[in-house]
Amino acid sequence: MEAQPSFQWPGIAASARQPSHLRPGSRASDRPGNDCSAALPPALSVHRDGQVVRLVGEVDLATCHTLETALDALVTRGAGDVVLDFSGVTFFGAVGVDALVRARNELDSSRRLVIREPSAIVRRVLGIVHLTELFADAADDAHHSTPGE
Repeated sequence: MEAQPSFQWPGIAASARQPSHLRPGSRASDRPGNDCSAALPPALSVHRDGQVVRLVGEVDLATCHTLETALDALVTRGAGDVVLDFSGVTFFGAVGVDALVRARNELDSSRRLVIREPSAIVRRVLGIVHLTELFADAADDAHHSTPGE
């Protein structure tokens, strides 16, 4: 089988030299101005307030380990409900849903995993995957209910 020719932009001569970061086989670290080792502030932070753990920031593939570490500590604590305040969560990806479901499944039947004050994006994602009720907090439900429900 013959190799397919690489894509050529219309109007660009095949002999024109492409910048190194655009050549096939280049890595993200080859791109100008891209220093993957630069220290960036964490995109997700965890704050403990008594029995409630508050998350602030984005829950995605890059930050999910922070959520998983917090959940592991709460699950292994062994007593009471696991209560999370997600009011400060600005992005909530599928890896966050997976972490919550796995943590909930590790709890014994006398404990619950409760999400208090979910941000709009968390409510939307949990609604899409039909898990809103699984993590619902009765007090939070009363706060967010609309008349006539």
